[in-house]
Amino acid sequence: MRINALLDDGSTRSYLNEDVANSLGLKGEPVSLSVSMLNDSTANLKSKSVQFTMESSDSHVRKHAVAHTTKRVTGNMLAIDWERHKNKWPHLNGIKFPSLGKRPIIDMLIGLDLSDLHCSLKEVRGQPGEPIARLTPLGWTSIGPFQENIVTNMSFFVHEEKQLDCLVKQMWEMEKSHSSALVRPQDKEAEEIVMATLSQVPSGYMVGLPWKSVAPSLKNNYSLALSRLESTERKLAKTTRYSKELSRCDRKLQSERNISRTCSVCDSG
Repeated sequence: MRINALLDDGSTRSYLNEDVANSLGLKGEPVSLSVSMLNDSTANLKSKSVQFTMESSDSHVRKHAVAHTTKRVTGNMLAIDWERHKNKWPHLNGIKFPSLGKRPIIDMLIGLDLSDLHCSLKEVRGQPGEPIARLTPLGWTSIGPFQENIVTNMSFFVHEEKQLDCLVKQMWEMEKSHSSALVRPQDKEAEEIVMATLSQVPSGYMVGLPWKSVAPSLKNNYSLALSRLESTERKLAKTTRYSKELSRCDRKLQSERNISRTCSVCDSG
């Protein structure tokens, strides 16, 4: 199978897209990858360690390799067909770049665990800012800007499909985060209490509540409270009188009904 690979001297391991590993029938033991994050944090990802033999496109170099599988090691990054575009730079015209694989994406990232494949056997330079052709044991490649006046910044992380968004979001949030200014003294005091009492327990985390340590100074509102109490008492007194009057009227009405019912019985007899 012919695939596109990327030489990445910023990675300590080599990685292979898992659909390629499955197509080749590669079997491996499950492993847990510890990916370093910003702010000295780490994330553990599930992967598989596979072994295979790789060779250059001209079959001159064969190498036994061990790689960890991922969904998409470089995301949607496309491989550059330098053989097709080399005519844009005169110093690249005489170089025979290898042809790309069937898929336009990059299926393997070659890290420093295969450091001998990163060796630069020869370099061809042009003007400052132009691509530099580099001969490696796997053949010719090129580094530098592909299109003039276009600069693309990319970073690659080992990931699983469902974890990529979470990891990248966490990294960007850490990079873009800035400390908010705590203007009020009570805000600073609350932050200090939280940071001083925050601790991890078996069931989660425990933090002290930022209650104020000094009792607030309240105005003397005794007169206002007494006035409201007296007003409430007067309303209750009125309600009691109304209740008594209603009960008296109800007893009078019941008595009149009984008298009327008794007279009706007498008349019928």
